[in-house]
Formats: sequence, C-alpha cells, structure tokens
Amino acid sequence: MIALALLAYLPKIILGFSIAHLLWADRKISSLFLKVFLGIPLGMGGTSILLFFSKWAALGRTTYIIIELMTVAAVFIAMLIVCGNIFKEIVFDVDAALIRQNKGVLSVLGLATLISFAEFSITVFMYPHGREDAWSNWNLIARFIYHSDDLSNAFTYIAGSRFPGYPFMMGLEVSNGWMFVNSVTTRIPIALAGLFTFSIPAILFFGLFKNKGIQTASIGTIFVMAPWLSHYGSYLMSDIPTAAFYIGAGVTISFFYSDEDPGLAALAGILAGFPGWVKNDGLPFILITSIVMLLISVKKRNAVGIFRFVLGLAVPLAAMFAYHEFLGVPGNIVTGLNDMLPRLLDLSRIQTVFSFFLQQAYLFGRPAYAYSLILLAILLIGGIDTKNVSALFITAIFLMQYAAYFAVYLITPLDLAWHLSSSMPRVFAQIVPLLIFAVFSLLREQSLFPVKKQRLE
Repeated sequence: MIALALLAYLPKIILGFSIAHLLWADRKISSLFLKVFLGIPLGMGGTSILLFFSKWAALGRTTYIIIELMTVAAVFIAMLIVCGNIFKEIVFDVDAALIRQNKGVLSVLGLATLISFAEFSITVFMYPHGREDAWSNWNLIARFIYHSDDLSNAFTYIAGSRFPGYPFMMGLEVSNGWMFVNSVTTRIPIALAGLFTFSIPAILFFGLFKNKGIQTASIGTIFVMAPWLSHYGSYLMSDIPTAAFYIGAGVTISFFYSDEDPGLAALAGILAGFPGWVKNDGLPFILITSIVMLLISVKKRNAVGIFRFVLGLAVPLAAMFAYHEFLGVPGNIVTGLNDMLPRLLDLSRIQTVFSFFLQQAYLFGRPAYAYSLILLAILLIGGIDTKNVSALFITAIFLMQYAAYFAVYLITPLDLAWHLSSSMPRVFAQIVPLLIFAVFSLLREQSLFPVKKQRLE
C-alpha cells in the first residue's frame, strides 16, 4: 500500500519538477537533481491550490483527478517544448572520480541517511496517525474535504477548533492522495510526510554542493540527518513541510544572487509564499524574503528580480487571500490584536520568552544537546566569509524569521507557558535546516572542510 501511496504523489513531483525546470533551465546534473527534490514541496503546493479551487467550485472527485492529470501533462509538455530534451547536453558536475575522492564522508552520509530513514519508518508504522496535531488538523480536515462535495464542512470544523484560521494545505494534500488511491488510509499521510522529510536533506545537499563543494555539502547534510529530523517528520505534522519550503526558498534566493536568473527569482517567490499556506507561522517569511529580495535587486540594480519574485509569490498568495478573505475566519493572533501592545511591553513576558529561546537553543536536537551551539562553534572556528554576500542575505532571512517567532510568542493570546512548551521545539525544527545552510555557506573556503576539486563545466 505504501508503494501505491507514493505513486499517488508522483504526478505532483512531476509537476513540481516541470515548473522548476521551466523557470530555471540549468542543465548541470546537480541542478537537475535539486529540481527533482524541489519538485516535492513545489508540486504539493501547486496541486493543493488546484484542489482548493476545484473544491470551492464543488467539482466532483473524478473531475478533479482528470483536471490534475491534464495540468501535469500540460506543464510537462510545455517544459519539453520550451526547454527541449532535458537529457541532451547535460553537464556532469558530479562524476565517479569526485565520488571516489570523497567516499569516506559520503559513506558516513549514506549511513546517517539509512539510520534516519529506518527510524522514521519504524516510528510511523508504530504510530501511523502521528501526534495529536496531525490527526486533529491534517487527517481530520482531510476527511471533511475527502467526503464532502465542497469545503463547507471543513470550514465549519476549522472555525470551531482551537486554532481558527489555520491554513489547510496539508489537509488538502492528504485528501488529494486519498482521492488517487480511492481509500482513506494512513499510508497516504505517511508517504506525504516521508517525501517532505527527506526532501530537506536532498535540497540542502545540492544547495551546498553548488555553493561550497561536495565535502562541505556532505558534512552539512549529516547535521540535518540528525535524529530530530526523523523524529519530527514522523509526527506527521506541518512543521517539516514548512521547513522544506524555507530551505527551498533559501537555496534559490542564494542562487539568484549569484546567477541573477529571473526564473530563479520567480521560483524563489513561489517557494517563499507557500509556508504561509502550510502554517500561519510562515506568514512572516513572505514579508522577510520580499524585503531581502528587494535589497538584492537594489544591490544588483536588477528590478526584474523583485518583479519576478512577486509574480511567483502571487501563486500561493491568491489561494491564501481567497481562503482568509472569503472562506476562513480570523486566527487567534488576529483576534487578540487589541491587547498586542501591552503584551509587547510586558517585561515578564519578554523574560519568559527569552529564557525559553535560550533553553531550546541548548536542548534542541536531543540526544545531541547544544545542537545550535555546535553549529555556531563550527562557524566561529572555521571563520566567516564576509565576502560571501549571498550567504549573508540567507543569514539575515534566518535571523529575521527567528525574531518574528520571538515577537509572535510575545503577542500570543494563548497561555504563554503552554504555547512555548508545546510549539517551540517544532518551531526550531522549521528553521534549523535554513540555519545549517546559512552556517555552512558562510564558512571560509579551505577552513574546516577543504573544497575538493569538482567539475563545474
């Protein structure tokens, strides 16, 4: 059944890859692999919007499946027409000689991958419904979507839940998978969670490979393959999908700074917009990445970059606007805005949130304590490459998103102690892959991890 569940998501991945290659036609083999894994979050986001508007129009299940398959086929054919045969003129910047030179670190990475995958598999089959937020958000909302002709039942449930105004991209995608296998089965959310979970190390690896070389990429990816990844991925919640969009946007923004390819800007815009469709936590990320892309465009004197980025953002923003303006209800934060200023100025709240943030910086990644501090130590010992402006911009995105989370906890109308203890570890899981990408991108060349020669042409 798990193979059938994965097959249900194959059209989504093809759609995501096709969009990525249409926008960014780089033919290096590392870029093609990167686009395959970017295609996972990209394709899931795209088909969730397609299902959202189809359900809003009260289209039947069979009609939707036909629409999705026709959309995938149309985009794939368009990619072939515009970009030509993707197997022609491939540039091999990864070859057997490069792999042999780095077989030691690659073997460690392979072992870490196997352990992480085994832990994820064992956990999800022991607890196939995930943690509470998974079955009360992803899977329960998915049932309302799957069994209803429209979205009214899902919205009625969300409005009366503990978290009104909660986006439901993941509920849509679980329902989407059930439609394709014609069955409500736990294998669908498991397959979806697995695809998102293991897209993260792949995106990180190829992002670092293209920026820093295979050795730095391998070591950085080993850090993200730590037990916390499979641990939080097996929860079947939306934090790991949010992390996949964050790292995807970070990598493509970094590449845009180097290449100034307008297609990369559009791709970055799409990826940066989707976190707000997955979780409300991702809404600040949209503003933060927009500010950074505007600064990059000003620095590069490239107005096309910010224009294409905004066009990319428009895709997920259209769904979010329709949801929040016409169908959804205000969330907890929005309804508590009247008391926002007193909370912001409450010194006891600031102290509580600050102490929790410090504590989590040490505890995150258990049993590997001081995970964040280890990354910081690597950066300080290896030295910061201040000339790597693209890495500085990615670091700025991470720091601003981190600050945004801090501000949200200050103004939350929910019980502060409960909100911090129940969500902060998962919030760190959202941004740590982006932190790892920033840290290893900032390292000086030939510092801790010498860059072995690799073919780039």
